[in-house]
Parts: sequence; structure tokens; C-alpha cells
Amino acid sequence: MPGVKEIKRRITSISNIKQITRAMKLIATAKLQKAQSSLLVFRPYARTLREMLGNLSVRCERELHPLLEQRPVRKKLILAVTSNRGLCGPFNRSILERAEKFVKESDLPVCLGLVGKKAAQYFKRREMEISFAQNLPDPVTYKEVEEITAKITEAYTNEECDEVYLLVNKFKNVMVQIPTFVKLLPLSIEKIEQDNQITTDYLYEPGPEAIFNELLPRYLNVQIYRMLLESTVSEHSARMLAMDNATRSANDMIDELTLSFNKARQAGITKEITEIVTGIGALAE
Repeated sequence: MPGVKEIKRRITSISNIKQITRAMKLIATAKLQKAQSSLLVFRPYARTLREMLGNLSVRCERELHPLLEQRPVRKKLILAVTSNRGLCGPFNRSILERAEKFVKESDLPVCLGLVGKKAAQYFKRREMEISFAQNLPDPVTYKEVEEITAKITEAYTNEECDEVYLLVNKFKNVMVQIPTFVKLLPLSIEKIEQDNQITTDYLYEPGPEAIFNELLPRYLNVQIYRMLLESTVSEHSARMLAMDNATRSANDMIDELTLSFNKARQAGITKEITEIVTGIGALAE
């Protein structure tokens, strides 16, 4: 059994770690609430833009836009979204393993677009084609999303890839985040029409084609931004849960070590008393 001093040192060390994990949990909780608020505020805008596209698509020559071009698939691009920091449980690992599995099992060539430091650190050690890598600030900004959209749009229109997918942790609840593939390109305008069957006939100025062509790239921006906000919510909820579990584990370890400390101290006291009694007995003889 470790000595009293060693046990006391371990209790102090774990108590310090517990203070850190508890503080990180509180920070993650505050960031989670802020990210959820941003997502809720943004959803009406995304929904309205989708409704506008559904209304416009039936009134213009949509086949002419390059983001809608359907062509034989020879190569795919996967946009894998991770965090910049760790200590968030399986949040990053689930994305990285899913992306790596997709690349290895695909019958077609796959290149990767990496968002977040953890993705870049993971895949730079593996022999896989990387189209680009980009970090994201916390909180996510629309400017960064526009840069990502520009990169995947350029790759698609230059026929460097024929399909683009986003791999992101979709937020279900605080306990559950689901790694999900979302097809980004080519845009599926038919699905937008099915989801937004608007019968109102609007007058568009300068014209439905011009507005439609202007809104399509913006719609792609909005889709990516919304999913990155959802990934941010998932990250903070995963980190909050991980730090809560770490704090609970620290409490359990401190309780066990405190019990061991008391036993060791009691054993030491008993030993000293025994030695004193033995010494007194020897003197009496």
C-alpha cells in the first residue's frame, strides 16, 4: 500500500485536475447555449431561402447553372468537419474513422477537404489525397464558410470532382451526436421543390433566372454554415459531457484515495501504539 504522503500527493493532484475539468465543463456549457442560440436564430433565414429557391426553380431554366450539372461520377470529394481542440469524447474520432472507412471502401477515387485542426493532424500522417485543409474559428463565421464554399465550388466546376459530400456530427441531443453524410453538390433542386410546394405566383425583378442564379451559390453557403453551426453545438455538448464524466471520475478517485489515506494513517497510528506498548512492556521486564 502506498504511504500516507504519496496518497495525499495523489489526492492533491486529482483535486487540481478536477478543478480544471469542472471549469472546462462550465465553459463548454456557456458556449453550447450560445451556439444553440445562433443555430435557432439562423434556421428561419435558411428555411426562407429554401422556400424562395423552390418557388423560383419552376420559373426559370435551372439546367443552365453549373452547380446543378449532373455528370457521370468519376471522383468524389468528402468535406470532413472536426474541431480544433480535443477533450470532447468521441466527437472527432467518429468523423475521422467514418471518413477513412469511406475512402478505403469506395470504388471510386476520393479526395478530402479537411475542416478543423484534428482532421488535418490525423490525415497528414496517412496516404490520402487532400484537396485542402482549413481551420475554423470559434464561433464559426460566415466569412470562413464562404471560403470553404469557394474551394469546393471551384473543384466541382473545374471537374476535379463530380460529387461533394459533407461529413459532420449532426446534433440530436446533448447525449447523442450522429456522424452524417450530407450531399452538397450537385445541388438537388427537385428535393427543394418537393419540400417547398409554394403555389403563390410572385413577380420577380429583374427576373426569376437572374435571382435564381444569384441565390444558388448563397444557398450552398447557407447549407454549409447551418451544418457547421450544428457541428459546433455537437462539439460543445460532447465536451460538456466528457468534462462532466471526468469530474465525476475525479470525485470517485478522490473518495477512494481518501479512504485509503484514512486506512494508511490508521495503520500508522496502530503501529506506533503497538511499538509504544511493546517498548513499555520491555522496560517493565
